[in-house]
Amino acid sequence: MSFNNFFGGFCVIHAPFVCAERKPYFENELQRIGIDKFHIIEARPVLDSDFRLLKYRPKSNGVLSLIDAAKSCIEFAKKEKWDSLVIFEDDIIFRKNFSKLWEQIENEAKESKFSIMSLHRRGADNRLITVEKFFQRNKILPLIHNMGTQCVIVKRESYDKLLEALDICIEKGWPYDFFYGVSGSLGCKLVATSKNLAGQRGGIKSTLQGSSVRNNFYSSFFSCRTFIEYIPLWIYYSIKNKLRK
Repeated sequence: MSFNNFFGGFCVIHAPFVCAERKPYFENELQRIGIDKFHIIEARPVLDSDFRLLKYRPKSNGVLSLIDAAKSCIEFAKKEKWDSLVIFEDDIIFRKNFSKLWEQIENEAKESKFSIMSLHRRGADNRLITVEKFFQRNKILPLIHNMGTQCVIVKRESYDKLLEALDICIEKGWPYDFFYGVSGSLGCKLVATSKNLAGQRGGIKSTLQGSSVRNNFYSSFFSCRTFIEYIPLWIYYSIKNKLRK
């Protein structure tokens, strides 16, 4: 069994009204890892008059558009009666050895009673960069909270809880990825892979952060192999964050 036929179905959130140029990219990227059948959920623009924006300071039309699209993915999976759903964003990128790393955890994923799985995780103690153990096999780890939503996997029994978590995020004026912590408080079991299999493509404009462009220097997977490698990266990102303020 491969990643392509391990889950019930695949949806890609795509916003052609702001980034139509991403379509051929994510189509090629999914085909590269063997996914040839997926459903595109088009994100819709959120008008400034949308009352839900009153919860967001500053206004976050893009965040609401993304959350609405994620909810549409879940509703589509429920309609199709998929036993599990994989939600991709259109700037998804996969590790070159994705298939090998997935194969290492496939049996574990089959036996795990997870509710929601992420193919990436933030570093320990809220570090931006995950330090991976180079000689250790990939495995599944428990997850409390996370950053980023390029690939979210949810089982059918947790569809409604994830919908509830997303509604709570809107009500509180929270970002999309806050659903991790909220769904955990609702009783969902969250897990992530120890090695980041998926990430965010660099070199393209962000649809949530104005016209900023993510660079390619470790921006895709935010992972490194040793603490020796981590130290200069930590210095780099610390300086970069200070310059942004």
